[in-house]
Amino acid sequence: MGEVGKEEPAVAERRARRWSAVWTYILVSLVFMAVFGTLLAVRGLPGRSRLFPPRRPVKAQQASPATPSSEALSDEARTVEVVKRVGPAVVMINTRVEKVVLDFFRRPVIEQEEGIGSGVIIDRDGHVLTNHHVIADASRILVTLPGKPPVKGTLVGGDRFNDLAVVKIPGNANLPVAPLGDSEHLQVGQGVIAIGNPFGFDNTVTVGVISALDRSLPTEESGLQLQELIQTDASINPGNSGGPLLNRNGEVIGINTAIIAEARGLGFAIPIHVARAIADDLIRHGKVLRLGIVGETLSPAIVDQLEAQVGRRLPVERGILVVGLEPGSAAASAGVRPGDILVELNDRPVTQVDDIRPLVRKIGFGGQVVLTVVREGKRIRLRSVLS
Repeated sequence: MGEVGKEEPAVAERRARRWSAVWTYILVSLVFMAVFGTLLAVRGLPGRSRLFPPRRPVKAQQASPATPSSEALSDEARTVEVVKRVGPAVVMINTRVEKVVLDFFRRPVIEQEEGIGSGVIIDRDGHVLTNHHVIADASRILVTLPGKPPVKGTLVGGDRFNDLAVVKIPGNANLPVAPLGDSEHLQVGQGVIAIGNPFGFDNTVTVGVISALDRSLPTEESGLQLQELIQTDASINPGNSGGPLLNRNGEVIGINTAIIAEARGLGFAIPIHVARAIADDLIRHGKVLRLGIVGETLSPAIVDQLEAQVGRRLPVERGILVVGLEPGSAAASAGVRPGDILVELNDRPVTQVDDIRPLVRKIGFGGQVVLTVVREGKRIRLRSVLS
């Protein structure tokens, strides 16, 4: 028993030394960590990056609204660049229309109406493309470039059937010009930018997409339908008329012309390939070269409807159903009637409305035209001159 009692102090001493070593290790570790943390805080992230591999951000962080994607930034920067580059070529058009009206005592008095619209400069000669309804019957036209005083505009020519007009202002080499693009290969969903002067707020910019193509819309001015219209949800309001619809490259692809007042996000623009041809005619000839037929491409449904009305089969299944004529046009002077079906122009088959314009432009002003129409089941050839 005595020997066992002598060993107990030795065991206790070894245990004390062991715990002393453990506590010393813990204390040293804590001191080391505190010093290392202080050095890390002072040296900053470069010291951290050398010790730890970089962490890859997770998708939730990449999609955070506070961190826009590079694609979004690119679209935004592109829009800003387009506005800076093309905006100076978008003008405000102020008009005054004088009308003779009868007062309360049935006496004639002159009444003045003020109008406002937009336009876009298309060459350095000072030709401004706009809508016909913007300048219709105007006794005074004032054109204002952004940041410039207004200048007098002179009407070169207008076409109420297509709602387009050209106004002339003094030209010079420094005049800003908007580049004209391609509107024959547009796609639904393509991004667009509209610039104009809605309600007099100059150089207002809105963005959107092409909502649809090849729309038709009746006009109050001519009573006829505008064809091949571009539909867009870019905000268009009164005063935007005549301003440009641009693609994301800053090229004019349309001339904003109409809205549906009861709806939102329904704006319409005349394709620039149509507007450019009309502007060329107005600048060179003061009027527009056209056949003068307002028609509808025959479809199986229209053929069935016509056959049901006349009680017999039509001799043709393709062509253009004439629904109206422009007064004084080549088609009207040739004797074409509503209800006729146009099947040939100068012996070239025509199967849709879009076939007419290129053929007419190829014939040119003063050219002879032979119109083959089907009337009451018979083929008739009619002649006229384009003027």
